[in-house]
Amino acid sequence: MSQDASSPRLRHDVEQLILSVSVSTILPRYQSLTKEEIRTKTGPGDLVTIADEEAEQKLAEGLVALLPGSTVIGEEAVAADPAVLDHLSRPGAVWIIDPIDGTANFVAQNNSAYAFHGTIVAREAASSGTECAAWKVEGLIRREANAGTTVLVNSATTVLDNTPNWGMVLSANTSLGCLKIEVTGAAKTIRWVATIHTSEITYA
Repeated sequence: MSQDASSPRLRHDVEQLILSVSVSTILPRYQSLTKEEIRTKTGPGDLVTIADEEAEQKLAEGLVALLPGSTVIGEEAVAADPAVLDHLSRPGAVWIIDPIDGTANFVAQNNSAYAFHGTIVAREAASSGTECAAWKVEGLIRREANAGTTVLVNSATTVLDNTPNWGMVLSANTSLGCLKIEVTGAAKTIRWVATIHTSEITYA
């Protein structure tokens, strides 16, 4: 069934598509790529991975299915054929996507450490009420020979507001080799988002 480009239903379906591709294609490869799955484009610092390409392909297929007649312009598609940008001057809806923004960080090697800081905000659906919460977090993660050696060395949390008394926990994800954030709304269904900035170093 075709959807209007501005409909709330389409926005919801796009969010679910992004989540699905992230879980199935991107997260399992986070800092776990082989050398064969990484290559350069224009130079040593311009990286592309199998995760970039597969995620872009799945998103493109899904977006066109959600909005028939639309066009998708992806970073890797443009790198392969710059003429793809011509679609910007044509009529019709256009999606512009870059599934992994910061590929160098995505392929970070073992024997690394990174300091992080950021914010997390959560709220319940407006149809259920007005409860919300927010936190500031900072800390240090270390990873040695593989993802399984990842350790949350230390962390500090500042509660900006947590009147609902919701749960927020930081830990080391030893499957993906990264920081894990969990936010729970007790008996309520909530949505939350985190914005995390890092400073990283690798020293084998």
